[in-house]
Amino acid sequence: MFQSQSAANFTGQIFVMNLKIFNYLGQWGTPTVSVSAVFGMLAGVLASIVESVGDYYACAKLAGAPPPPVHALNRGRY
Repeated sequence: MFQSQSAANFTGQIFVMNLKIFNYLGQWGTPTVSVSAVFGMLAGVLASIVESVGDYYACAKLAGAPPPPVHALNRGRY
């Protein structure tokens, strides 16, 4: 499959992970926050909430069960 001198041939090699590296807060500088990033994340969260409510109805329909009551829809979001 791979040639013996290929860069993708890793047979016989042992990879050792360096465990002495510790990440710490601010390692790459001060975090930056932009308005577009905040609104983008908010849009993703809202889309996830809407999709999870739709999933309850879709799963109930596929299983042949009655749709879940309205008061039970928010149980899986938190």
